[in-house]
Amino acid sequence: MEFVSQAQDYILISTFLANSHPVNEEIFAALEHKAHQGVRVYLIFDSSSYYTYMPDKKTFRPTPLAAFPKGLVNTAEYNPIQGTKLFALGSLLDRDHRKFWIVDGKRLALGGMNLNYYSLSPQGEMHNIDAFAELSGRDVLKPMVESFCRTWNDNSPDRIDPLDFSTKDTEDPAPEEGLWLFDHRPGSPSSMDTLFDSFFTLARKEIWMVQAYAFPTAALIAKVRTATSRGVKVNLILSTNSFRTVYEDAANYRAVELIDAGALIFVFDALGPSTCPGSWPW
Repeated sequence: MEFVSQAQDYILISTFLANSHPVNEEIFAALEHKAHQGVRVYLIFDSSSYYTYMPDKKTFRPTPLAAFPKGLVNTAEYNPIQGTKLFALGSLLDRDHRKFWIVDGKRLALGGMNLNYYSLSPQGEMHNIDAFAELSGRDVLKPMVESFCRTWNDNSPDRIDPLDFSTKDTEDPAPEEGLWLFDHRPGSPSSMDTLFDSFFTLARKEIWMVQAYAFPTAALIAKVRTATSRGVKVNLILSTNSFRTVYEDAANYRAVELIDAGALIFVFDALGPSTCPGSWPW
């Protein structure tokens, strides 16, 4: 809400899952209010949002297309899931999992928060533990604005130009910090192996990995085994509070390979502490 209230020129939002629900109606109302004031608001969401059911596993919530019927807030959906794509099933796996907000080219928030019930529901209900990091500075904002515009233009007939969204350095810039920014998208060189290689190679004492699910590849298991053989402690936190039981079962099954590679597995349980120090309790 702070981001929205302070916007004067534009707001760019890219999210994976977005659904209309009482937990986010205040945010959607604020976005529409800003758009009514003349602030340019663009929201792109992944079409997986149509298939995100509520905890009862029966009902679905509408997407932002229904939340903004007046057209003041510009909306687009990433890679719509359509029957015509049944002949190219591989294309349906192309999903945009990024979540970030850009305001006036000055502030960037990115991380893991969706615009749906599970990210925004009150504590005590079925909700995710999600986080955002706020960054500033033209060096990081400019490529993110360009990335947003590129994704938007690939999925909307209403084209936008990144040059129309200025980026600025903050008036009181923070001390310079190094930042490794990955924009992992179809057709781009894969950088994720490089990212994980750097973490596991540079680690001297300990690595913590917080995962909702873990479906490790052979390459990741090899990284864990190499790190632990050097005396590096590799810790992995999984969750046991998933309503997608098939994902949870798969993660539990594959965790055995991580344990064999030397990883220490912890299991988060919202109902109480649950720890698995080196063995799997299933």
